[in-house]
Amino acid sequence: MNKSSSDPKQRFKYYGTPGKDFARFDVNSDLPEEVQPTPRYEAHLGLQVFPTLPLIPPLNWGLFSGLAKRFGFRSMAGPNLQTWMPANLSRLHRDKFSDEYFVERRLNGFNPGKLNRVKDQEWQYAVNYQTGRYKAEPGGLLPEYSEARFVLEGSTLKVHSIKYSLKNQTIICFPTDAQKWEDAKYYFRSAEYVFQEIQSHLGRTHMNMNQYAMAFYRNVINSPIRELLFSHFEGLLSIDKKGAALIIGDTGFIPEASALDAKSVEGVLADEIATLTYHWSPEKQTLPDPIDNNYFDRAAVAMWELLKT
Repeated sequence: MNKSSSDPKQRFKYYGTPGKDFARFDVNSDLPEEVQPTPRYEAHLGLQVFPTLPLIPPLNWGLFSGLAKRFGFRSMAGPNLQTWMPANLSRLHRDKFSDEYFVERRLNGFNPGKLNRVKDQEWQYAVNYQTGRYKAEPGGLLPEYSEARFVLEGSTLKVHSIKYSLKNQTIICFPTDAQKWEDAKYYFRSAEYVFQEIQSHLGRTHMNMNQYAMAFYRNVINSPIRELLFSHFEGLLSIDKKGAALIIGDTGFIPEASALDAKSVEGVLADEIATLTYHWSPEKQTLPDPIDNNYFDRAAVAMWELLKT
């Protein structure tokens, strides 16, 4: 074995230019053998993707591929997308446009942990997104600023108002404002989607963990901690490599599905990554007040206590 093939820093190369690009595995490089996804991992992932298929033996990947083709699931996108995706619970919810559901989704939805305590106002909590720092695509409709405000009544959180700026006009709407109120919620959800996908999903989940994995694979070689941590990174570099071209870039999923252009998507991502640290615990973001349907905080703290124990 030559030096280049045994040197972890040669096998695990960083993408792009150091100090300029995100610290992640070079998607143009071959994935080193020790981080190739195992048949067990692929089968487990497949069972999550295809929940309606019969039980597939973990090591029979050929059988899995055959079943996927037989059932028409040739890719994770394209015309068959809605065939195998699980039910959209928000779409099925009978009160999905209600103010109660709007509050519940801010507490426990796909982008939880964003509520900030507010002092000296009629409302006690707020979530805001400053989208105007980034460039929208021509024809894209996205508020430059959007803030949802929430008032605490006993142990129940209710939506108070929404403030947003659109085309240099600032508007404040209340639940009694009929259609204007529904428009305000729509604009807020549009901004939230952009930041959830870029910050929470891509930034905090994939890119943040990718940089830790790279440091681990390049530097932790002969140490007992390697055996402890190795399984926690399983599949990470593989799925990031496969998804890089699909998610970001000029034709990526996020630029195509949101009002932001590709450069702005990377700008949001860079700003988010710059704030992240491995020194974190859920206690830092839990809400200080007891709220009846705040399930996210209770679940996060419970899992954290379990891990520490």
